[in-house]
Amino acid sequence: MQLHQPEVQTQFQTLNATLLVVSFSEEKELKDWVGFFRTEFLARSYRENGIELPDSIFARTIFLSDPDLAAYHAYGLGRISPLRVLGFKNFWPYVRWSFQGKLIPKWYGDPFQGGGDFVIGSEGLITLSHAGRYQSDRPSPQSIIEALR
Repeated sequence: MQLHQPEVQTQFQTLNATLLVVSFSEEKELKDWVGFFRTEFLARSYRENGIELPDSIFARTIFLSDPDLAAYHAYGLGRISPLRVLGFKNFWPYVRWSFQGKLIPKWYGDPFQGGGDFVIGSEGLITLSHAGRYQSDRPSPQSIIEALR
């Protein structure tokens, strides 16, 4: 969600960057999740900050369904241990969201499949590679912006 905040989107536009989200979900599940994410997370976050969610929020984002995990395997992303998936760091955001009255999305697919973040620069080279140690382990938006420069 941090990459879809106004200041980050402005920087993406300035750098002529596109965000590619690759999901292991089937296409229909991914479409359902994108709608849920847009209305329940982005719209709510924007409202809480007194900002209107632009219709073009995903103008610089491409969503791809990869249920066979071809991209995941190509980038060396494997499975995460159950202890990490079910551990405190991963569940804390869900606890916080429930106290804030936010809807908690259900898990789709394999909850133990590891995720990652990669930046591919204009030269076609990987300028940032981050394999998550648990689901919410992500690099900061600023480190992604720096890797795009």
